[in-house]
Amino acid sequence: MCGRYKLEDRWQAYCANPSFDWDDPPYPFDNPFRGSEEAFPRDRMPIVRRDERGRTIAELRQWGYILMIAGRTLDAAGRPKPVRRDVFNAMSEKLTTSPAWRRSFAQRRCLIPMSSWDEWPTTAAGKQRVRVSMPGEKVFMAAGLHDVNVDPKTGREVEVFTMCTVPPNAFLGTVHDRAPMVLQPTRYGDWLDGGDAALRLVGTHPDAAAFEVDVVG
Repeated sequence: MCGRYKLEDRWQAYCANPSFDWDDPPYPFDNPFRGSEEAFPRDRMPIVRRDERGRTIAELRQWGYILMIAGRTLDAAGRPKPVRRDVFNAMSEKLTTSPAWRRSFAQRRCLIPMSSWDEWPTTAAGKQRVRVSMPGEKVFMAAGLHDVNVDPKTGREVEVFTMCTVPPNAFLGTVHDRAPMVLQPTRYGDWLDGGDAALRLVGTHPDAAAFEVDVVG
């Protein structure tokens, strides 16, 4: 899974789920229903999640968890100095075992609306940018996680999300060795609600027959 995707503006109008019933927000500068022609890691992009009252809400968060991991440089006591690592994708195989993901998987799952994602597979002529989309669907959703991390430079809390990925099936495997964990609309609620229903979705592969790959540029 490469670090680019596209989202149609006013994406809520294309959500194939009758339980998502939102009104346009009254504010112009932090609109969770805005789209993007090219979303980059660290951009603020829309996610869908359950709030503390169990309501389905849309909001903007920064793409990428901010994690502090042990670096190669040692401090005066001989311990590895922590270094910042921004993690944009979470391997579905590690959602229940990795310390980075298991708490978020248990408590803070979300959906990430997108209209396509881009990859740069290697061809005989070099790397070629391609776009993976779902014909007939302007918006689909991938499974994600969300959290609040601390920026080590500013000390400020940052609301973040990361995208769950899976090893792709044969068709998408010709594009990249990972793919977003795209869910069927009938499974959106299962992922958001958590528990055994969400656990059964871990590792869900995108339906290869539902996607097409087009060369960009």
